[in-house]
Amino acid sequence: MCAPDGSIATESGYHPAGKVWHAPAAGVLIPGIPDEPTADDVREAVRRLTDVLLDFPVVSDADMAHAIGLSLLPFARDLIVGPTPNHMLESPCPGSGRISCLIR
Repeated sequence: MCAPDGSIATESGYHPAGKVWHAPAAGVLIPGIPDEPTADDVREAVRRLTDVLLDFPVVSDADMAHAIGLSLLPFARDLIVGPTPNHMLESPCPGSGRISCLIR
């Protein structure tokens, strides 16, 4: 979780800057975050994010970019001053995870 001051909660316990309690499950290790990431660090981060979303049927690279942005926004929202983009989700094919409901 990112705090408004740009700090990231990686240690267990309460983080006053983000006003969050961080309690990772047993065995979860968060790797160090470099102060100045290299191009290879960025490529590795993108690879890991896309690996998480590989089972979702995306039609284009833009769809993948929007899915990544939507999944990261709750963790980075406090870093953004002002409004953030709205997100529209589509269901490109049957079984893609859309939840339908009836309103009576």
